Amino acid sequence: MSLTSFEVNNQVLTVTAQKDEAGDTLSGTYSVKGGCADGDTGTLTGTRYNNLTGTYAGDTQNDATKGIGLSVTQAGGTGSGIFLMTGSATFSGFSCFTKGSLVAGGVSYISGSSTTLVLNTNEGKSSQVTLIGTIDKSADTLSLSSIQVTGGACAGSYGPAALVTK
Repeated sequence: MSLTSFEVNNQVLTVTAQKDEAGDTLSGTYSVKGGCADGDTGTLTGTRYNNLTGTYAGDTQNDATKGIGLSVTQAGGTGSGIFLMTGSATFSGFSCFTKGSLVAGGVSYISGSSTTLVLNTNEGKSSQVTLIGTIDKSADTLSLSSIQVTGGACAGSYGPAALVTK
């Protein structure tokens, strides 16, 4: 494929790329003519990821008695590579809360392989769980690098964890 942008601030971006046989990756080059980035060139690579949709579960690695179950749906995109998430969670081993709901309004999202999920817990509005991590290409595993609880009696750090599809 070959794409040429409209002129923006006297700059034109040209991308030339090709997908692999399976259609899972895209690689190519880009160049910029005009404006402050005139002459800039480089390579690009893109990877197709499956939707982060379904039921995932796993235990925290720091304390296997604390478990997280997620039921999530990847919703529509914003047009800038960000896809909004909806869903809920169940928690085991936390003394302060057992359930959570994903916060809407662009707070819970996925972009490429990176995801940020923020949940209001049933302990009260001041108690939130923030899950930050990445997915694999097939979206079978959600690898959480950070699990932060803010507000409420269980505030603290509980990560990492690997949640897998059920």
